[in-house]
Amino acid sequence: MPYSPPATDDSQAGAFGRLLRFWRGVRGHSQAQLAHLLETPPRHVSFLETGRSNPSRSMIGRLAAVLALNERETNVMLVAAGLLPESQEVDLDTEKYQWLRGHLALLLRKHDPYPAIAVDRCGDIKMCNRAWILLVQAYLFGSPSLGRANVFHLYFSDEGLRQRIRDWERLACIMLLRVQEQQLLSGDARLAELVEWLQAYPGVPADWATRAQGSGASSGYEIYLQLDDIVSHSLTVISNLEPVPDFSSPQVFIHNFFPRDRATEQLWLSLYSDRALDHPLLCY
Repeated sequence: MPYSPPATDDSQAGAFGRLLRFWRGVRGHSQAQLAHLLETPPRHVSFLETGRSNPSRSMIGRLAAVLALNERETNVMLVAAGLLPESQEVDLDTEKYQWLRGHLALLLRKHDPYPAIAVDRCGDIKMCNRAWILLVQAYLFGSPSLGRANVFHLYFSDEGLRQRIRDWERLACIMLLRVQEQQLLSGDARLAELVEWLQAYPGVPADWATRAQGSGASSGYEIYLQLDDIVSHSLTVISNLEPVPDFSSPQVFIHNFFPRDRATEQLWLSLYSDRALDHPLLCY
């Protein structure tokens, strides 16, 4: 028989209360039974469901154990309570993330012959398509190490694409502000190190935060690259696997490069080929 949620008015309850009531119903517990399992007064469970009390991170952990919630379901509860899940490193070579590797590979392959990369929350490149490898080989001297690099290093370092980026200060300010915002939102120690690292690059303006304000949508960035005698103009769209930003999902983001003019499109088409490529991050 399909599950029906408890017949109570939850119009005043917040997202966390509605989720708690949902999972309590799925497991077939009354408020009193759940309170007994949690070793807490029934009134507290009632207050959590109605929004009169806010759950602590510890309480959500106890609820997850009692209600047999998996990692993603627990993270959804944390987000609903206004608490960000603790950041986890994503290793696509482990069995745990094989499903994610498969999803990313499908999306990246679909974007050929235009470059696309998948990066973690700190910009480490986790996977890429053929067009990205061919771009790196053509303009970064085929360096395999740079092909595995951090996307911020590629944009900020003279060893990467910095000298080829037109209006580099604008792009640097925009990207630095986005990383800083995510660090302040999450308190992530790795992001804090990344912000410090990026600010230390020569040429980063002291007023980078002010200059980045009003820079447009956070879901993408314009980039101009001097490639041979052509200035390629691309819109790079950043997306997650979820339709909206979702901290309950693994923090892996796809950067899809779209040509903004005919010259850029022709350049990428001329670089693209189906010759054999061997790279540990290639999605094939």
